[in-house]
Amino acid sequence: MMKLCSILFAFVSLMTTAALIACGGPGESSSDMTASPPASARTDRGPNTAPVSETRVDDRLGPALDRPERYYGVYASPERPDRQWFVAEAKRPKFAEQAPEVPPGHLALGAMFGDVAPWHLRTVSDTEFEQAWVPEYQPEPAVIVFELDADGHALAFRFADEQNAEAGRLERVGDVPMGWE
Repeated sequence: MMKLCSILFAFVSLMTTAALIACGGPGESSSDMTASPPASARTDRGPNTAPVSETRVDDRLGPALDRPERYYGVYASPERPDRQWFVAEAKRPKFAEQAPEVPPGHLALGAMFGDVAPWHLRTVSDTEFEQAWVPEYQPEPAVIVFELDADGHALAFRFADEQNAEAGRLERVGDVPMGWE
């Protein structure tokens, strides 16, 4: 019995060590989450821009926004008011239990006219954002560029990618409905 316990202990120790090595080990730092963004991710800020936090970075999402709520809202073209888009806080989907939590300060873009999960957006600058995860069948990420007022609040946005550019200028038409996801 003692020999069996020793073999079992050795096996569990070996598997734990292998798992730690495969996952990066306990000594790996999370410096990529707390380092300031690279120079290419920083932008000069003028009076019409919202500040971007430089204290929390996720390579896939870019730097977190200090005040992401400035962008939240429902957007539509006056020519197509039935095709509304929403910009809201990026969150881990409710039923994606294995997905990592989304750090605060990031945006999601979704269509209110279809049954498709919202896209998490990577912060490129104070006004430009791009789809963080692009499916294989999609030729390029969706890219949106916001138009901001003097206080840094979003007035409208345009798609800057070829696939969605025809939507034109989408004006902010209201707040995201309570409970909308």
